Amino acid sequence: MRYVMIILFIACLTACGDQSTKQAIQSAPLATNESQSTPNTEETPHSTESEELIYEEPLYLAEEEYQGDELEIIKLLNLRMKYLWEENESDYMALIDENSPLGFFPKYKIKEIKLLRNIVVQEQKNIFQAVVSVNG
Repeated sequence: MRYVMIILFIACLTACGDQSTKQAIQSAPLATNESQSTPNTEETPHSTESEELIYEEPLYLAEEEYQGDELEIIKLLNLRMKYLWEENESDYMALIDENSPLGFFPKYKIKEIKLLRNIVVQEQKNIFQAVVSVNG
């Protein structure tokens, strides 16, 4: 029963998150690898032209603020974000039921997710449905 809830939840995130997450990553600030030099600017006058840009780690939701079913959903969100960030397709696909229509690994990454409303978990005829409004 909880697997159905997870599948519905991931389906909602995947269907609703494509454009906003792509835009968030494109506008996300970049960090530079400290071992590489940055181009000449007023702040770094003694640097070389080669630079390797590296994104920062994603900002996970604080699990200690939740309990019960809400905590399980937050853990799922954090795992999904982690596997996307690490490009870990096998672990990401393990989160999804094999009969799910979501049979692909997304090409985008999620830097941060913010809950817009409280998590709502409903049971309808032995099927659980979780509704989570996020901005990511």
